[in-house]
Amino acid sequence: LAGSVRKAGMSEAELARADELRAMAIDALDIVNAKRAENGLATLNWSNGLESCAMVRATEAASKFSHTRPNGKDWYTVNSELMWGENLAKGYDSAQSVVDAWMASPTHAANILADDFTTCSIAVYETNGKLYFAQEFGY
Repeated sequence: LAGSVRKAGMSEAELARADELRAMAIDALDIVNAKRAENGLATLNWSNGLESCAMVRATEAASKFSHTRPNGKDWYTVNSELMWGENLAKGYDSAQSVVDAWMASPTHAANILADDFTTCSIAVYETNGKLYFAQEFGY
């Protein structure tokens, strides 16, 4: 089990994998911002608060792949003051492949290309060799 957010008590190997997964998340946001620029939109700024929310949601997606949380509550209840849009994905192995999949889906692309979102973070959670992505958007 590994996530893109470093936590106290992680082993050196877990910290190294967290750094690799976070680099993938940052690369994905760079690709998202390139897509936004192609459409005349402002870039989204990385939000550390949204990154924490995204890590919760990526972890939850591994047990219940849904915009409803495992406890039955709506996705945004992780932090309803920060979270205003969400994209999830599973099974992709690179920043490019996950962004390509989101852009191929009209509802996911709509979040990426929403002109009112100003912040975004992506987290990646790995379990049993599969990657789960959560992309969270804010104002």
